[in-house]
Amino acid sequence: MDKINIEGMTWIVSITLMVVTLVISVCYYNLKKDELMSKNIDTAVEKGIDPMAVRCSYSARDDIICIAYASSGNSSPTSPMPISNKK
Repeated sequence: MDKINIEGMTWIVSITLMVVTLVISVCYYNLKKDELMSKNIDTAVEKGIDPMAVRCSYSARDDIICIAYASSGNSSPTSPMPISNKK
């Protein structure tokens, strides 16, 4: 009886540690991703680059703000710049 109880507790503790580690890892990843985006936006502002273009380069394809930004006449960060016909 004691052996079953100890093995059961070992499994519970192991699974709990795995879940807690997974949650902490996901939170850390998202925090670092946001910090990197913030630094890149600050650098873009210093260089005169549109910060919305930098933000949209980090977003998902279905981000409504970036879809509106791209359709408002600004170039999308994922599409190539149009070639001008100046001669």
